[in-house]
Amino acid sequence: MIQTDTCLDDVGEQPYTVLVIEDDVDIAQLIAMQLRCEGFQVFTTAYGEEAMSLVHAKPVDLITLDMMLPDITGTEVLHRIKANPETGDIPVIIVSVLLPEQTEDVTQKAVDYITKPFAFDKLMESIRNTLGTSLSSADPIEQKSPEHTQGYSTTP
Repeated sequence: MIQTDTCLDDVGEQPYTVLVIEDDVDIAQLIAMQLRCEGFQVFTTAYGEEAMSLVHAKPVDLITLDMMLPDITGTEVLHRIKANPETGDIPVIIVSVLLPEQTEDVTQKAVDYITKPFAFDKLMESIRNTLGTSLSSADPIEQKSPEHTQGYSTTP
């Protein structure tokens, strides 16, 4: 399912658009919530094929990509994005439980590789650095209860 709402009603300028490709709904929602609260427009999908359609249908400034998806692998998604002249320049940050050594053939095509579980601060810093933004006015997502974050931290 694709979600496209934003946390802020008026961010002033046209926000950057991030496509979050993540099959764990809780993780996708947490990433999207933090991005929206920092002024980004966010699309989320759990499926690689749907992600491929989205990058051709909507302007996307950055992609976060899980390597283990239910339909096609994150490796296949990354190869297809980078092989296409229309999408090849979109920066991709891999966010995966797999270690970089397990996906060596794709790490050179990504701007960053963040291993799960991860600190949201690290992911947000990577996104801001990649896009050259300083949208850091929002506080990191606060953990409401441990079962909602499944070991994911908002601090390093």
